[in-house]
This record gives sequence, C-alpha cells and structure tokens, in this order.
Amino acid sequence: MHRALDLLEVIARRGEGGVSESARETGLTVPTAHNLMKTLTRRQYLTTRNGRYRLGPATSLLASRFAPTLALPSLVRPMIASAYRDLGHAMFAFVLVGKGIHCIAYGDSTVPVEALPDVWGSKPPLEAAAGRVLVAMLPESEWGPFLDDSAGIEPGWGREAWIADLCSIAETGLCAKCSPERVAAISVPVWGPGGDVLASLSCSLRVEIADATVANRILDRLWALSSELSNDLGCERLPFLRPSLPASFLDVLPDKAAS
Repeated sequence: MHRALDLLEVIARRGEGGVSESARETGLTVPTAHNLMKTLTRRQYLTTRNGRYRLGPATSLLASRFAPTLALPSLVRPMIASAYRDLGHAMFAFVLVGKGIHCIAYGDSTVPVEALPDVWGSKPPLEAAAGRVLVAMLPESEWGPFLDDSAGIEPGWGREAWIADLCSIAETGLCAKCSPERVAAISVPVWGPGGDVLASLSCSLRVEIADATVANRILDRLWALSSELSNDLGCERLPFLRPSLPASFLDVLPDKAAS
C-alpha cells in the first residue's frame, strides 16, 4: 500500500509521469511500478494515455464529488490538441459553472469561431452550442434561469421554442447549429460516474468551409473523444448511440458536390 501511495503522490506532484521516471523517484523497480500503476489505473486512481499517467477521478471521489474544473483540464487538453491537429478546426471543452460556461481546453483556429475562451464565461450559455448541451443535460426544472437570459439570442424564439430545442438536445446528446455570423458549431456531452454530464466538447468553423462530409467527420471525432474521455472519468458506456446531424443543420451547409 505504501508503494502505491508513493506512486500516486509522485504523479500528483509532477502532474503526469511515465513508469520509468515514477519508479526511479519512488525507488521501485520498473516491473513493480508498472504492475502497481496498472492496478491503480484499473481502479481509476490513475488514467493513462501514450505511456503517460495522470491522476484519475477515483482520487477525488475518495473525499468528495468529482470536481471537473480541477481534474478535467489535464485529461482533455491533449485530446483537444490532437483533434485540432487532425481536423484543423477550432476545438473546445467547456464546463458549466453557475450560470456561465467556462473553457477548460481549446485548439486554436485561423477562422472566426463561435466562442472566445477568454470572454465566454460572461455570456449566456444558450448562445453557444456547448452551452446548450450543458444546460439541456440538467434536469428540466433547472432550465428556468438560463431561459430567462435567452431573449434575443434566437430571433423569434419564445420559451416554448427554447424548451423544444433543449429537449431535442437532451434526447440525442447533440447540438448542431449555425450562428447569425455564419459560424457552424457541433457539440456533444462528456459523462462521468452516475451518468452526470461533466463537460461538453465542441467544434466551430465557418459555414462556407463546411459540408455534410466535413460535419459528419467532426461529429465522428467528437463522439469518439466523448466516449474515450467519459470512460476515463468513470462512465463505462455512453447513454446514447452516435446521433445523426439534423436535416435543418445540414440544409444550411453548402453542397460541395453540387458546386
């Protein structure tokens, strides 16, 4: 037990670590450290990717409810960076804090995006696809304060239209929308233990450079990231299958094949 706790403390101090360096710092042999770290990973006290280990959600659950704003960034940032390199479009991870959404990871883009990470926390969450996902996944009884701040976001929408939109998102786990500035955004939830939604993953790009193929490729990647991250956070299986992009969203996108 002392050896396992030594390894956890080393990883906590460093933020992350490999087997060899962790073994060296704790005075363990590499095989012993590897076996212990594998066990800790199976019990979710550690998570691992590309040979690097980080603290897992079970470390927080020992003392209190898992706090996504503290633990999520170190898990999601390398995933968002990788997706951005592959897709070339702006990628974000958001959490809901009070009545605002806060960006905890993003891959930058050379095109205008729907949400600016340094200021977005001061804007109504329902302006962003990522915010709508986070609100929709709350109990419907908690939507009221967010609906109260929705005036003017979608011209012509009343409370009934907003409730219908949020219900649709809650039923599919997907928000796909285009802003008046012609920015397309696709967002999906990230689940944790007990089926709670801890964060949302989102991608933004100009409508002019999107088509159905591009949009579906983005959704495929977001859903794969959600599945992987949710599993790391203690959700063994997503509550939804990969959803389909709504026709109302695809109809706004240019038909590259036709052009």
